[in-house]
Amino acid sequence: MEASNHAYSIETLPDELLLLAFKKLSPKEWGVLSLVSQRIKTLVENSSLWKSYCKSEFPDSFREYKDSNTEWKMVYKEAVFFETAIRRNEFTCLTINESVNHLQFFQDKIYTVSNKKIAIRDIDGNPLEEKAEAHTEQINCIKVAQGKDGQLRIYTGGIDKTIRIWNSTLELQAKCEGHTGTINDLEIEGQRLFSASDDTTIAIWDIITFTHLTQLTDLNAPLQSLTIAAGKIFARAKYGLTGVWDVKSYKFLGTIDTANEILNMKIYNNEIYCRGRSDIISVLDLDNYKSKKAIILSHLSRGTSYFDIYNGKIFVPHLVNFNPKTYSIQVFDVENEEPKGTIKEICAYAFNFQVRANRIFCNSICKLQILKSGTNETIRN
Repeated sequence: MEASNHAYSIETLPDELLLLAFKKLSPKEWGVLSLVSQRIKTLVENSSLWKSYCKSEFPDSFREYKDSNTEWKMVYKEAVFFETAIRRNEFTCLTINESVNHLQFFQDKIYTVSNKKIAIRDIDGNPLEEKAEAHTEQINCIKVAQGKDGQLRIYTGGIDKTIRIWNSTLELQAKCEGHTGTINDLEIEGQRLFSASDDTTIAIWDIITFTHLTQLTDLNAPLQSLTIAAGKIFARAKYGLTGVWDVKSYKFLGTIDTANEILNMKIYNNEIYCRGRSDIISVLDLDNYKSKKAIILSHLSRGTSYFDIYNGKIFVPHLVNFNPKTYSIQVFDVENEEPKGTIKEICAYAFNFQVRANRIFCNSICKLQILKSGTNETIRN
């Protein structure tokens, strides 16, 4: 048989096949491949590669940016900087001298409510837009979403028992009335808005017509927070009781019973993580609510029920000083509970604690602290 004279190399493969193969590799390996030729170097800069890697390795970062026109390599860099900062305890603290009742990160901006005011800020907390007298009384919650028409809408609720809907420049678009108690939390699923209130009900609204659809009244206790996941509505009431409904039929499925009252709950990787005022985070099965395991924390984490989960890591405030109260933040791997680092003595006592956009938001009585890795110049270069 005559030997073939064709020479085969990576350069002979089409771009589509190379990109498919590169998705099986890591960014470090892409860096080595980029030395092969200018063509390969251009391919490894392809945004789809970085997007695919972020989806796999940094799922929460991916969800935060998937609907925006973002540079995915930059999202990867910020996630890596954040993980490095956790290991080395190298954080910059940005302080906003204003107490924030609730915040949401959406498409490179943070949306905050404090007293009667709504503010739109950049990712480092600098104000871009604000509405000083958005409600007649304190605002407790805010939800931001983009509708099928492409328009961004901001939903707020609070002590005045109303839900108000705003456009991206904080012009009032509509008002929903019907609750007889303070509104404490909002969630959106499809074309429906869900609101939890002290009046013990969950009201459900059409977000196109802003009309009231129905309400859920099965849990006879003031409702504090809402979570919608896996086709279910989870509503946490005062005194630790949590009710569950089917999100389509609205059928009441029962309550979650744990040894300790539930004061904070997260749903992550089809598991329920819940905590009361103890040094234990209980992990429950999402289908039957049975206990799967318990994560034992330091006894110094007692006194606060707060924690958050982000990109496969659990973040838990940890008391360092009693007077004045000062907290560090312990970080664990969500799968094997392996310690990943401690962010030391940075945040004051926090009653609103969230990890978003590779930043940690700690809200105390009079200020909001944003912890980020390095400075903007470091992240952007």
